[in-house]
Amino acid sequence: TKDTVFCGLTQFTAIAPVGYDKYQWINGTTPDGTGESYLINAGGTYSLKVDSMGCSKTSDPVKVSFQSLPATPVIASLN
Repeated sequence: TKDTVFCGLTQFTAIAPVGYDKYQWINGTTPDGTGESYLINAGGTYSLKVDSMGCSKTSDPVKVSFQSLPATPVIASLN
């Protein structure tokens, strides 16, 4: 499983390669969305199953997490 961390975001749109007959996005083990794009707005493990000419293949899973940005540092004067 590949880990992907998004800092300062609460969602993003995953885009699949074009040219397949069917798309099935999988959230954990649950089939969730169809189509070439998929809105991910919660941490979890996601994969994509594609079908082409009667054959199917599923991507390796990607673990997604969303993290807040750290506070902005302030440079203080030593004078």
